[in-house]
Amino acid sequence: MSTAAVIDWRSLDLADGGRSLIEASAGTGKTWTIAVLYLRLLLERQLSPRQIVVTTFTDAAAQELRERLRGKLQWAVLRAIENLAGSNDTGSDEGSDGQWLRARWQHDAELRVRDLQRLRLALAEMDVAPVSTLHSLCRRILADHPFACGVAFVMGDMVP
Repeated sequence: MSTAAVIDWRSLDLADGGRSLIEASAGTGKTWTIAVLYLRLLLERQLSPRQIVVTTFTDAAAQELRERLRGKLQWAVLRAIENLAGSNDTGSDEGSDGQWLRARWQHDAELRVRDLQRLRLALAEMDVAPVSTLHSLCRRILADHPFACGVAFVMGDMVP
């Protein structure tokens, strides 16, 4: 049995057209990793939540994922506000996500302000972000682009 190499979330290439598959056992940090990659896409790539597609398998998992993404953005907003207020309390419990933000903002006050604005806008857009199940994503694509998909304008009921 082969094992995949562990890649640090901070060094993962997030280039255009990229895809990231996160696959692991329960309780290993998949949702946390998705949340920090989402944060990187918002801040480094300057994407909006409408431009980042996140899918999972069940409705319950999609709802939890949406809540965790929103929570990560709220956490980052608080970190930005604290940083702008001059609070540099790093604490011994700071995780790699906090270290990444601190390093990002260490020497660039303008970047901190822009990131805070971007995070607040992202929070406002989270209700329309494509965070859903695979079947919901497919249904949305078919409904939004019927000509391109060659389907009827009125979608039938989904068969469970």
